[in-house]
Amino acid sequence: MISFDPLIPVWLLLTALAGVCFVIYRTVGRKRLRLVCWLVAALLGVMIADPVVTVRRPDSKNGGVALLVDSSASMQVPDADGKNRLDAANAFADRFLRRFGDAAPVTRYAFDYRLMPGEAAKPEFAAHWRGAFAKLDELHGAGALSAAVVLSDGGDVSGWRPGGASAPVFAVKFGTELGEARNASLGEFRVPETVRADSTVEFPVPVTLTGYDAPQKLELKLLEEGQVIQAEQFELAPGATETVKLKTEPVMAGLHRFSIELSSLPDEVTALDNRRAVAVDAEPDARFTLISFPRLSAGFRPLVRYFTRVRADFAALYPAGAGGGVRRIGSRAGQAFEKGIPDRAEALKPVGVLILGDFDEAGWSAAQLAAVEAYVEQGGTLVLLGGADSFRVSGGAAARLLPFIPAVQPLPDTPLEIAAPEGSPFAGRLNRGAIRNLKAVESLKPGTTVLLQAGEFPLAVAMPYGRGQVAAVLSQGLPLWGKNAAERDANFGTFWAELTAYLGRSASAQLQVELLPPVPLPGETVTVRVTPPPGTTEVTGGFTGLDGRRAALLFSGEKTGVFTARTSFADGAAGELEITAAGGSAQQTRRVLPVAVGSAFAEPDEVRTLDANFRKAAAPERIYSPADLDRLVQELRALVMQNAAEREFRPAFETPYLIAAVLLLAALAWLMRRKLT
Repeated sequence: MISFDPLIPVWLLLTALAGVCFVIYRTVGRKRLRLVCWLVAALLGVMIADPVVTVRRPDSKNGGVALLVDSSASMQVPDADGKNRLDAANAFADRFLRRFGDAAPVTRYAFDYRLMPGEAAKPEFAAHWRGAFAKLDELHGAGALSAAVVLSDGGDVSGWRPGGASAPVFAVKFGTELGEARNASLGEFRVPETVRADSTVEFPVPVTLTGYDAPQKLELKLLEEGQVIQAEQFELAPGATETVKLKTEPVMAGLHRFSIELSSLPDEVTALDNRRAVAVDAEPDARFTLISFPRLSAGFRPLVRYFTRVRADFAALYPAGAGGGVRRIGSRAGQAFEKGIPDRAEALKPVGVLILGDFDEAGWSAAQLAAVEAYVEQGGTLVLLGGADSFRVSGGAAARLLPFIPAVQPLPDTPLEIAAPEGSPFAGRLNRGAIRNLKAVESLKPGTTVLLQAGEFPLAVAMPYGRGQVAAVLSQGLPLWGKNAAERDANFGTFWAELTAYLGRSASAQLQVELLPPVPLPGETVTVRVTPPPGTTEVTGGFTGLDGRRAALLFSGEKTGVFTARTSFADGAAGELEITAAGGSAQQTRRVLPVAVGSAFAEPDEVRTLDANFRKAAAPERIYSPADLDRLVQELRALVMQNAAEREFRPAFETPYLIAAVLLLAALAWLMRRKLT
């Protein structure tokens, strides 16, 4: 848009120009000289009229664009016409720079967990988007850039999402979902954070094969410290997925690092998704299991056989006979319970899990039930077993400990199919079967979780109680679950192994440890935030590297009961962060977390290019494919110009061209006149 801001009134300017032109016409005889003089007068008139042009230009400091090319290890996958993702991204970046031109200043970077100017030499390490954008803000200032263009396959270990001050992200996705490529890959599977030492850990690993014309023979290995624990060989058809179950028993307490490796096929597109590293914290179970039955029933002997077979530290109490008294079998740790369940909660403190069979009010005294209730409130674990005459309560501690309200009318004694509800930790881990003698439930108490069902009725339930937890099994028929003796023993053992593992994980969950930020960068200040069980007075911890060096952490408590400590990690740091909470009435608990920083980052398990990964950082309308170069350039230019600043440009005085033209023409007129005279 052009306007004028004349230095003198318009009427005076026009009158002066007309007069000058008339004088030139009357006094200058030569046509060429007259034309030159008129041009000088016209240019002087334009300068006096002072034309003003309104222009929109991006700010050279705050209107730039950052071009980020992902150079992480997953970008080496050659799934785009035989060219790896990084080469395709670099070629696209060159075309983008030529097409975008000088619409705005563009700075090119490569990034993994670092941000590097220029072009990356080779793909390595893992992509850390939060670190890359934090470095951008450090270099350019927060919110200073008009936009950031990211060329990536979507892999990110940081889980970054843009904040309000971040530049708009334009994401260009490279790679494919590997649906047609020749590839054998590991899928997602559940990994428990904590287990009990000596318990069985199972990894249900899904394996998928794509792109091949015929079935392929594969081998899946479970390794710990480089030693093969289990190896499974199988054949997989193209397009099929098979779940392979790998099992191990961590004997020693502490953090166990496992590697799950799938054999590579000679011509598959990538082997990055053939390996998975997992870590499991095995907690020591120094406390023993105490079992008490007020009367012998069908569930007593199978329970004792199971705990004997797994070499558990346990003691079982049962009535001595008509003369009264209590008999004990099991380890020496149960000698303190020669007289039965104590009537003081302190005496139950060494007990890890307390199992009460045929539970009802008549089986124990009011003092014993009060001690059991206090034990659970202080963090203990209680399991209540159903029997022929169980769950008859009228009130008091026995009624409060039940996770449900018993029904008055019994259920018909018919076989009911056993099933784990969706979301239950037992889902997919138990054999099918039927059970009888189920106790009827009127309603479940708030917070109760159904672990197993028999038909449509609850069979095994659990609920938190104070700082502890209570589980209940509503049938005495569990030992009869199976077609023969071997199957019944296997089902019964699997049930108790899964139940104790679940209760152990629930107890460990009372100690929550989180790193802020969750995936730290080298040298970045990290806050270790610990939420311990109630009653904790002291939290200690430290980081132990793979070289054995330990750095202690100093925790300080807050009024909210949370403990925090600050630390930082060097580039390439890898090891274990161990946290212990203790003190007061709280039982000592511990957590061990794996830590990897910088060059020790593992590449994300998922190497497929998925839209969902990009939607975390960019709006759906700002996610492009390499074929959308023209649309990207057009929309980016529109955004840059939308954010550009408006200013008035006065060419008569801001450029030397008009005055230079006037001077040149005036000199030409003088030379022509001198030649004539």
